[in-house]
Amino acid sequence: MFVRDSRDEAELAVYVGLQNKCDLRHFALSWPVIKTWIKAPHKQTHSLKVEINHLVQDGKELHCIEDPYEIWPQRSRESEEHTSLRLTHIMAWHLVRMSKDIEEYIRSSDLDNLHRTRRYRGELSAMLELDIPLDNIYHPRPRLISWRNELNDAYDRCWSILGYIPWIPYMKSWEKALGFLVSSENNAITYDSGMPIATRPRPNHLRLAQQCSSSSPGGSTKAIPPIQVKVTWDKNENTHRNADLCRVLTAIAHEGKLLPPTDQMMTQDPRLCRTAASFRDIIRHMMSCGGYGLNLYGMKLSYRSEADICYYQIDAFRSQWKVLHGVFSDPANSNFVIRVLLDVHEYRNGEIYETTELPPVY
Repeated sequence: MFVRDSRDEAELAVYVGLQNKCDLRHFALSWPVIKTWIKAPHKQTHSLKVEINHLVQDGKELHCIEDPYEIWPQRSRESEEHTSLRLTHIMAWHLVRMSKDIEEYIRSSDLDNLHRTRRYRGELSAMLELDIPLDNIYHPRPRLISWRNELNDAYDRCWSILGYIPWIPYMKSWEKALGFLVSSENNAITYDSGMPIATRPRPNHLRLAQQCSSSSPGGSTKAIPPIQVKVTWDKNENTHRNADLCRVLTAIAHEGKLLPPTDQMMTQDPRLCRTAASFRDIIRHMMSCGGYGLNLYGMKLSYRSEADICYYQIDAFRSQWKVLHGVFSDPANSNFVIRVLLDVHEYRNGEIYETTELPPVY
């Protein structure tokens, strides 16, 4: 089903067993849908829908596969026919997994779904460069199988939802219907009505970052309580299957230089950074990237939330600074650990450091 206007949107809501367009929009941003949309090759395989549906109906072995990319790996110089066949099988696997994930989502508690949806919304926010809220989430339950109880109905509904996601940000009624998107003035709008009190989220990371803006340079000089942020680097994990990095690190050691530290604490407060670029540059300085011809390849930030009594992990390399600043600024968060991945810098892509800003000081 191709969504063109609000009437098509209402029809799609009914088709997947939801009450209204608002429920549809919330479900489209739930963890099982976002997870599939990020990982599955749905854009490359939409024209192969008939072949994929045949595979889904006939391929009982799809349910037993853990990693489709190991079963159908990409070959060097593979033909277009082989690429099409490989992606067809992988997409069929993702549809089966998406259907299972939605079943799990329907059975799970709102609190469990909240934690997982936050994680995948964070990834989608970084990918699309949109301020998609990580809080104020509720969980409408769809109905994928119709009264005919045909599995093909479920997979067709999965296809329809995947095709609907890219259309959402362009709807004029998006902010009004969901009631929680960040406006052009960067003021967060909360949507708390109708949510069970037991699953009310903690303050929105984006809104909290705005409230803490007075602690940044140029604002108030009021002292903020210090936080501890550990930066770790696993050399063995990082150099696995990376011959270029292994070669550069070996040369550094042969020259008698010290390799980047495996464990260190940030001496600069990340909350005082103005941008994500300046935050990344601090980590680059800590890892001696400029002197070694290295660069950041990835950063995963894990932290403990006292409010939820659990640990979270987000992509600190690609997430927007508002989101990261909110995580660091939330007084309920602690035990910050940044796991760094390095790679050899390609100078043809520009300089190692992104900014000319000096690192922030206390």
